[in-house]
Amino acid sequence: MVEVLVDTSFIIAMANMPIKGMDRLEVKLGRVEFLIPDIVVRELERIALDAGVKRAKEAKAALQLIDDARLRFRMRMVDIGKVSDAEGKGISKVGKVDDLIVGYAESAGCYVATLDREMIKRLRGRCAGIITLHDDTLTIV
Repeated sequence: MVEVLVDTSFIIAMANMPIKGMDRLEVKLGRVEFLIPDIVVRELERIALDAGVKRAKEAKAALQLIDDARLRFRMRMVDIGKVSDAEGKGISKVGKVDDLIVGYAESAGCYVATLDREMIKRLRGRCAGIITLHDDTLTIV
């Protein structure tokens, strides 16, 4: 099974817009399990409470998708609060969300689903692969 770590930007997109090519993802990669980091859920909860109306609504839809999908689809919560980076230094729970995602993906050797261009640059060559959107269609980088 191929594990795909999902960041905040990607789960918000999944919940709030139609994404083409989801069915082809398993054709290209095989059986897929989406990993939802605990810190992404906490970030979505914070956005749902503190952001403007539109962004809060998007975050609430993403949280609902996580709750619904965990029962029906291959999604699993993961605690990435403490992982090691490439140099072997521990990253604590106070680290930035992006740092924790990169560190986990690197140590676990999984794919990462993100829309964040800076994150994509950081992940190149450090994880199994990157899944992003191009013209509302899933693309594997």
